[in-house]
Amino acid sequence: HRLDLRAVMGALDDAMSGKAMPQRVRLSLGVAGDISVTRAALGPTRNPLRLRLSKHTANSQDKTLRHKTSPLPFYDRERARLKTLENCDELIFINERGELTEGSYTNIFLSLDGQLYSPPMSSGLLAGVLRAELVARGEVKIKTLYPRDIKRANAVYVGNSVRGLCPAKLKKFDKI
Repeated sequence: HRLDLRAVMGALDDAMSGKAMPQRVRLSLGVAGDISVTRAALGPTRNPLRLRLSKHTANSQDKTLRHKTSPLPFYDRERARLKTLENCDELIFINERGELTEGSYTNIFLSLDGQLYSPPMSSGLLAGVLRAELVARGEVKIKTLYPRDIKRANAVYVGNSVRGLCPAKLKKFDKI
């Protein structure tokens, strides 16, 4: 099936028609070429975002984590659980080797010695549009990161293409 770019642009235009408030827009494309667009108002972001380490280990070999597809049960379960947690805005995952991977809806970035770093794809993560852009511009370097690096970081950020780069703080070092 071929992608009908006019239909995609039309669906996006229809979804945003008359919307003055910032919106999160999601375009889904089905195997048969069917298009679905959903939108939701983009509420305020806490500053800094409160992070916790997830008790669930990410599998760095899971190829589904490298592509933005629906559904992604691992992330979907954690996002649902995130809504039930107090004093926590995002969960950060660690893989089977003890490396940081990403959040349930964000990539993680650590400022270490004046340089911003993000984990490599080999740690098991979705590259993310914002992350890819920052790496391409040379603003972020790729480095294997560990939970201990959060403690020594000058600054911690999480980000995605919807929210941009957001200051964050690890609330507690225990996994939940």
